[in-house]
Amino acid sequence: MSRYRRGSVVLVRLDPVVGYLEKIASYPVCVPVDAGVAGLRRRSIVNCAHVRTGDATRLSPSPLGDLPDARMREIDAALRIHLGL
Repeated sequence: MSRYRRGSVVLVRLDPVVGYLEKIASYPVCVPVDAGVAGLRRRSIVNCAHVRTGDATRLSPSPLGDLPDARMREIDAALRIHLGL
């Protein structure tokens, strides 16, 4: 059984990392997450326009934490927009 579940926040190595956090934060398919939520050390963005699969070897050994249900509903809405559902 996986130690990860829906809403788990994990670190993934996606080198090289390129992007502009503040610029994309206003996109309707991006959901901001404040520092301190789900174990995050700094403000982050869930970019639902970049849905990816990744090899398990790239994941952190355990989740940092879990996103609250309200934030997951925002992510669900952003995914519906991006995927046209």
